[in-house]
Amino acid sequence: MTDAVSVQSAPTVRLTRLFLPMTMLYASYGLVLGFVQGGIGPVLIAHGVPVAQVGLTAILFLPLGLAFLWSPFIERWRLPALPDSTGWIVLMQLIAVALLVIIALGETFPLPVLLGLGLGVTIAMATMDIQLEGIIVETVEERLRPAAAAIKMGTFVSGALIGGGLLVGLFERIGWTATFVAMSAFLFTGVITLSLPGRAFLKKAKAPPVNLRATFARPRFLVRLFTAACLLASCFLLFGLNRVALVDLGVPLERVGWIVGLAAPLVTLPVIALTGGAAIRFGDANVFLVFMALGAVCGVTWMLATANDLPNIAIGATIAGSCALAGIYVILLGRILAWSEGERPATDYATLYGLGSLASMLPMAGAGALAATVGWSGYYAIATVLFVAATGWMVKTVRSK
Repeated sequence: MTDAVSVQSAPTVRLTRLFLPMTMLYASYGLVLGFVQGGIGPVLIAHGVPVAQVGLTAILFLPLGLAFLWSPFIERWRLPALPDSTGWIVLMQLIAVALLVIIALGETFPLPVLLGLGLGVTIAMATMDIQLEGIIVETVEERLRPAAAAIKMGTFVSGALIGGGLLVGLFERIGWTATFVAMSAFLFTGVITLSLPGRAFLKKAKAPPVNLRATFARPRFLVRLFTAACLLASCFLLFGLNRVALVDLGVPLERVGWIVGLAAPLVTLPVIALTGGAAIRFGDANVFLVFMALGAVCGVTWMLATANDLPNIAIGATIAGSCALAGIYVILLGRILAWSEGERPATDYATLYGLGSLASMLPMAGAGALAATVGWSGYYAIATVLFVAATGWMVKTVRSK
């Protein structure tokens, strides 16, 4: 009995040791994106930047969706004097650290200069993630990929809570310089952890030819890309405007910040942890159906809450929706890891997730106009139908392997 348990736990031990030096990198990525999404706007406004100009910070998100364009070169090129498997991770993380230090010392820099430095940071982090995901695809066995996705999501969300929550909350106390120095120190810690036990599990990185055309020359790959894009787009439509809708329902902005920015992400952490194990035991398609149902219930609840002016019900649906979204992302990330296995794992991952995310941003342009035209109740009715259609297609794609 002891031997059986030992054999069964061996893959888990290997996974834990592999992710020990990787969790800080995922948390670093979450820290930067959390700050870009939820912190940089309030910080710039506090420094007197007009609201209209703050909208320019959207450019910082572009590298996240466009990283697939240079991912073939990251897989192909090797850096002298740095390990093949982690060289780009080390270099990009150190570049991001250096740029954050410059930002920390440049509080009075013009906005275009700060945006340029910030763009450099997000380019570095997106590039770091290319090699990191390639390592995970090549190293983690198929059965454990849902757990790997859960670990990524959990550490990513933890980092985002620090970047988009804690640092923003402490900003007025610690100031500009200390905020960005703290971010750079956090990222530097991620580099240090690469020397911890677990690095021996990293395989020698592949060096496939640079051929982006070959990535899109596979019908099955295109189906999976379409599936990911539709799923991410439907999730944005259903969950992306919840903060706006809550404010429109009369919920104070401060309360929205605490609930959506802090309480909801904290609630998702145990959901993320449980989803990975549940997917391994019951199958990712079956677990996905549970979160699909929860998301649909949240959509219907939002529809009723907005139709009857019930802000507290809408708040409950927002928190439940965050849990549904977290579970969906864990399953999606696990599937993308599996779909990326092949000659160009890092490029496939960057394309499926990055380009899928970029395509999912298209509804952003018309979502607000749709809500203004049909009202929030009509908007959530439409969003729920599209969500069910996209998630149903995802289940079909997953089951077809």
